[in-house]
Amino acid sequence: MTNINVGEPEQYQTWYVTFAQKWRRLTHPTYPDAHPDGYVRLVVEDEGQARWLVSQEFGGHFFALYRAQPNAEDYPLGELGEVAHPNVTAQRGTARNGV
Repeated sequence: MTNINVGEPEQYQTWYVTFAQKWRRLTHPTYPDAHPDGYVRLVVEDEGQARWLVSQEFGGHFFALYRAQPNAEDYPLGELGEVAHPNVTAQRGTARNGV
């Protein structure tokens, strides 16, 4: 499998989470920086970890989970932060949550 994620070793995958329009006017219950004009990058080993991490970090309060990086035209705020699966954090030897 070819790694399409710049800057991450091959054993990691990058996924992206976007947020619904309501988080433009409301404060997200678990991620106060959530905004529909940005996205959060997830660093995981596979899709299962990505789905688990989204449920743990955001509950049902997100819009979509993508494999491809969202484009700047649609998400002008860009990356709002990074959340890594606990296995990835342990393997990296450092926590990078909340970049």
